[in-house]
Amino acid sequence: CCEVAARAASSIPMAPPPPGSLPAALGPAPEPAPPDPAPRASNGARQPRAEAGQRSGIYLSAGSAAARLPEFLEFLSHHGLNSFVVDLKDDLGYLTYDSAVPLAHEMGAVRPRIKVDELVAQAHAAGIYVIARLVVFKDRFLYDWQDHRLAVWDRERDAPWRHLIETAAGGEDEREADAEGAGEADAEGESEEPAFEQREFWVDPFAAEVWEYNAAVAAELAARGVDEIQFDYIRFPSDGPVRRAGYRHRRPGMNRGDAIESFLAVARERVQVPIGTDLFGYNSWYRSGNWIGQNIEVLSEYVDVISPMYYPSHFPRRFLPHHGYLERARVIYERGVRRAQHLVQGRSYVRPYVQAFLIGGELNMNEEEYGRYLAQQLAGSRKGGASGFTLWNASNRYYMVTEPLQPYLR
Repeated sequence: CCEVAARAASSIPMAPPPPGSLPAALGPAPEPAPPDPAPRASNGARQPRAEAGQRSGIYLSAGSAAARLPEFLEFLSHHGLNSFVVDLKDDLGYLTYDSAVPLAHEMGAVRPRIKVDELVAQAHAAGIYVIARLVVFKDRFLYDWQDHRLAVWDRERDAPWRHLIETAAGGEDEREADAEGAGEADAEGESEEPAFEQREFWVDPFAAEVWEYNAAVAAELAARGVDEIQFDYIRFPSDGPVRRAGYRHRRPGMNRGDAIESFLAVARERVQVPIGTDLFGYNSWYRSGNWIGQNIEVLSEYVDVISPMYYPSHFPRRFLPHHGYLERARVIYERGVRRAQHLVQGRSYVRPYVQAFLIGGELNMNEEEYGRYLAQQLAGSRKGGASGFTLWNASNRYYMVTEPLQPYLR
């Protein structure tokens, strides 16, 4: 399937959107984009754009970037870092800047928190490369739009597909639940309060309208001056009752890898700045086939940067079990980066996300231990030959940085 998917996008029939839906909502059709200007090796192989290479930095939420940008610019300068990733389309689908994409306004998705022109100007004045993070296939607004027409569909319930999580108030621990019957009334007719909630809103990755909308947002941000577009959640859902998930926009002959590739083909035509994408650690370690549509070899034909999430806490303990916990973190990053580089064959830079947060039993680590934990990941990444790194902490509290980061830079 890999060879078929690798260059299939141009031959996949794309059903037109319903009249008056997406094209009008996106505004006038853009001028045809020039051919992909990515450099080519002497043998004709695609090479990544040079400006995306050797970028190391941190992730910032929209709120942090809006309220505390000078503080983070000082942090970057102190450690010799040269980039940050910022949420400009977040996990719920909010556009966190003053977008002019008509469909975003029609859906109520625009919630400006960041003055993007000022943010880019301040970052560039400090010598910082700006990476716009766009969450693609999780989007509450597209999910709800036009009576859930673009949502992943539950084939058993004939309703929008949901992955429900029991909240803390419904039990001490969070637990997953099938969508069917969750939170139903008890024998007395009263609902247990509260029971389950839906936190993720998955849209159909086969839907051409979803591709076009996200590509329009990316193109707008590139025109506003961001240096790189980073697509996150560029995959199919992996948790919850996935056996019931149906994809009504799938065209005959298409598989999941084709859907992801088709989106990237559309985005690559619209966007002329570097493009990156975030991948599961396993999908950057192995050839993972068609599980969630992330085929690293195919993706590297379109993107300049692959960012594997090799978070050690997310690998089962039986994975590389013969190493101590801190040493294992180094080994995961060193081997993982090398394996990813082998798979992309120079078509993309490998710039991993590094786990700058603690979870589970790691919360018992003291400062010395978690400082070493982070350092081991960075050392492994550097030794493996990564082209920079990005520290990830969802709350933007980079307390695990207990020593200068310059030794881990190239």
